[in-house]
Amino acid sequence: MKLPRRLLAVVPFLRRREADPAAQLAKHVARPRTRTLAQMRWRQAYECGHPVIDGQHRQLFDIGDRLIDAVQRAHARERIESLLAELVEHIEEHFRTEEAVLARTGYPLSDEHLSIHDGLLQQAASLSGRYHERTVEAEELVSFVANDVVAAHIIQEDLKFALQG
Repeated sequence: MKLPRRLLAVVPFLRRREADPAAQLAKHVARPRTRTLAQMRWRQAYECGHPVIDGQHRQLFDIGDRLIDAVQRAHARERIESLLAELVEHIEEHFRTEEAVLARTGYPLSDEHLSIHDGLLQQAASLSGRYHERTVEAEELVSFVANDVVAAHIIQEDLKFALQG
């Protein structure tokens, strides 16, 4: 997935020499190192202005960071599966909260946003099941967390309704 230039400027942990952050992450995950591959750090610029949603976003960053670190350090499958289950559970809880906030505010793109949520939940469930069955590579998990959940959803989509909550 190629991210827009303006998004790469806002997402410093995804800035690399290669144009495709997923390819960069996958390349490094394939050969574990002792240093952290990509540490996701919450920045004030990512806040949408709603304290509950921002708090949940911070938690997603934390879980995602721990998952990426576990994959990169080749932790036991059970540990990675546990973190993946925690991530999926938190994503579900976060989306319920966010949907309630959007409904209360009358956000004009609510239907589109709900559709994005549904797609991410399906993708998360699929990845979790496929990882458990050993039919998905770890770098696909990293790409999902860094690109789909954090960069595309939290930073790009959720900032569309910044300060409307």
